[in-house]
Amino acid sequence: MTTFTREDYEMAAKAYWGAEVDDVMSFYWDDGEQCIVYIHADNQDHNGQDVELLWNPPEDAGETLRLAVKLGVHAGYNEFTGCGFASWGRGTCGLNEYGPDDPCATTCRAIFRAAIAIGRAMP
Repeated sequence: MTTFTREDYEMAAKAYWGAEVDDVMSFYWDDGEQCIVYIHADNQDHNGQDVELLWNPPEDAGETLRLAVKLGVHAGYNEFTGCGFASWGRGTCGLNEYGPDDPCATTCRAIFRAAIAIGRAMP
């Protein structure tokens, strides 16, 4: 099972938010939560104050789905091999994630790994 580093989260966040970073949003690493905390102009309380939100796709399937859709990542799970897989860029790039746990968690990790690779490839 893959464990993710701060740099992994930052690369995935870069891929996910892209040009929005420094324009309408910012994010930082939270050591206590071991994930990204972000502030986005679209997320304000009833007084118009910015709200900080946690971003942890490997632990939140909803966030993982939004990540996959925004980045055009296609994913699935092969029950015979116990492998989650993800591809992007018209299928030109792909990777596998093996894990002893449930198929959804394994597939979420594969999607997150794809986002990391996309972020690393960005300028």
